[in-house]
Parts: sequence; structure tokens; C-alpha cells
Amino acid sequence: MVDQAVRPIVEAMLSYMPGSWTEAVMHGRAGRSGTSVAGGYSPRRSDWHSRVPGRHEELMTLGKILGQERGWDPASLEIRCRPSGEYRLVAFHDAVT
Repeated sequence: MVDQAVRPIVEAMLSYMPGSWTEAVMHGRAGRSGTSVAGGYSPRRSDWHSRVPGRHEELMTLGKILGQERGWDPASLEIRCRPSGEYRLVAFHDAVT
């Protein structure tokens, strides 16, 4: 279920990609109280807006799944994506906040 929730986020990251990028990184937080997103594409270019798209609805879905499967609410996460569509998700319970 987690992979099904992450795939639309990765697809959005791929659709906003600037030319010659090598990696995109999204840092996020998702839980009952909402979502937050930060990140960008590298290498950064001064002539192109390099922020990753904020896919808050999809992040909420991912947050709900992590809450149900792991008991994490909220969850912090990082998604790293390559132009090939290969991605890595790291998620953990956001116990600090």
C-alpha cells in the first residue's frame, strides 16, 4: 500500500523536472494535523524554478497509511527520485514534534 501511495508523488516530481537534473529530493511531514513539503531538483539552475511540487493530498494519503500500518502520526519522510523513475523512500515516526 505504501508503494501505491508514493507512486503518484514520484510521478508528479518527474513531470516537473527541469532539463539536465540528476536527482529530486522531497522532505515532508504528514499526519492528522496536515502536511508540509520542502525540497528541490539538483543540480539547481538559476533560470528554472527548482522546487518539487507540493502534493499535499497524496502526502495525506501516505501519512494515513503510515499511521494505520505503523502507528506513526505524524510521519516524517524523504523521497529521493532519479530521472529513470527509481525512487527511495525513508519514513519514520515524527516523535520530536
